[in-house]
Amino acid sequence: MPLKLAAAAVVLSGGAGGFEQFVAAEVRRYLYLLTGRWREIVSEVPPDRPAIVRRTGKGSPVPGDGVAPEQNFALAATGEGGRVQEVRGASPLATLWGAYTLIEHWGVGFYLGGDALPPVDPRREAAAVERAYRPAFAVRGNLPWFNFLNSPTTWNPQDYATFFGQMAKQKANFIGFHAFSNYCAPVL
Repeated sequence: MPLKLAAAAVVLSGGAGGFEQFVAAEVRRYLYLLTGRWREIVSEVPPDRPAIVRRTGKGSPVPGDGVAPEQNFALAATGEGGRVQEVRGASPLATLWGAYTLIEHWGVGFYLGGDALPPVDPRREAAAVERAYRPAFAVRGNLPWFNFLNSPTTWNPQDYATFFGQMAKQKANFIGFHAFSNYCAPVL
């Protein structure tokens, strides 16, 4: 049964920390960008409509093995007819990566230059996703160099914020800024 995104509630249990609140806010923001409908964040799964639920913690269906088990996450459809899409991560950061993966399944592309969004459609539906994820590498990221015209040398604070935000959406956990040494070989 497809999930009607414009009707979906974002569920965030009471007592959730700041990071969990950010995950819920991101899911809600992308629901709005895709459907044009602003959804509320609720504390319980509504009985009469689809919902997206965030859960953090180890255990099924989150895999417990791999190169970095704390980075594993899973997407699971539960509830009657699979109307509840769960995003589960072994850690808060893995839960965020799971949310971004779910959003990618809705047709959004995350690139360094920004997001690629399909046209707004209030009737948009998405298939429930059932999949477990284990990163192939414990460290994933980018190494921007400073000797190019579009390099970090020329970035302003907003450019840095955009870069870091897009790297998180791509499930990166490392950013290294290449630095040249002051050593110069003598010319003979």
